[in-house]
Amino acid sequence: MVRYAFLSAAALLVAASPLHAHAGSTVVTAHSLSMTFKITSQGETNGGEDRVDRSTRKDKDLFDLCTGSSPTKNQGIFLFLNCTDPNMNEIDAISTQPLTGLANIGEITFGDPMVDSTKNGDLKTASFPVTIDLSCNTGALVATLHGIMDIKYSALSGGGQVCPESATVKITGSATSNNLGLPASFILDDGSLIKAKNRDGAIATLPPFP
Repeated sequence: MVRYAFLSAAALLVAASPLHAHAGSTVVTAHSLSMTFKITSQGETNGGEDRVDRSTRKDKDLFDLCTGSSPTKNQGIFLFLNCTDPNMNEIDAISTQPLTGLANIGEITFGDPMVDSTKNGDLKTASFPVTIDLSCNTGALVATLHGIMDIKYSALSGGGQVCPESATVKITGSATSNNLGLPASFILDDGSLIKAKNRDGAIATLPPFP
């Protein structure tokens, strides 16, 4: 089984590169994402006074923004994580039946783990500082987000390799958009959250893109 050593600084500081190149030689876990974005932007009253505008967007809105259509019941936004090096990852809008990539949306850069817990020498939880870069649809969204991601780990079915099971990160940051449905520039404020749900046992590979 994989031990805590895989979280060494050397492993985590590996430069991120396209995960597709490693699909044949690594274990990849797939996690459906639930996302809440609390948007704060500069507005103006009818009288010309400055005003703070606030709104909320969800993962379905991001899917629509990046693909041009609302998700069906077999579509969504997923995080794909390399089991032994979290810096090898990608965030994609996909269709699950059949597994097909629809849009690449972003990636996560992990810092060194700040705290962790183990059981019988195997990793159970770890918390990482992360930077999340989102970009899709030729400027429809460009965002840089920061937070602390808390990851739960468990062995793969059958008592195999220990891999990420689920994760949560509260985020803040800034973004720009050329989409008329969003402000040209805005803040992702307190209350913004991304949850990576329990890994999907039906998806064991990266999605092929047309």
